[in-house]
Parts: sequence; structure tokens; C-alpha cells
Amino acid sequence: MILPEFQNRGIASQAVREVLERARGARKFGQIHAFPAVTNGPSNKICEKTGFTNLGQCEVEFAGRDLRCNHWRIDLF
Repeated sequence: MILPEFQNRGIASQAVREVLERARGARKFGQIHAFPAVTNGPSNKICEKTGFTNLGQCEVEFAGRDLRCNHWRIDLF
């Protein structure tokens, strides 16, 4: 999460790119998955613009409740 006063500066997108770069370099993981809520436009947009593929909607349990999420995946190599 990015604090409101720092949003819209590309910080989260850059963080995702750096995580992906490190994960590719480690060669331990074949894929990374992300599950932002369908109502979380900014997080879904970050997934899209950093190369993830949207696999559709799903239910994810978090903190004792079910959330409707988009299932994103990126292949690392």
C-alpha cells in the first residue's frame, strides 16, 4: 500500500518491477500470482502494466472473509 500523499508517482509499479527482476534473477520461482480485489483499480492496473496476465475472477479468503479478486499471473522464465 502506498500512502495517499505518495500515490500516482509510479512507486508501486517500480516496486513490482524490482521484485520481478529479483525473482527472475534468483531463478527459484517459475511464476508469481497476484490477487487484488476486483474493485481495486490501481492495483489491477499495476498488474496489467507490469506484464501480468489476467486469468479471471476468483474468491480469496482473507482475514476471515471472502473477497472477489482478479487472479493475475506472470511467468518469470
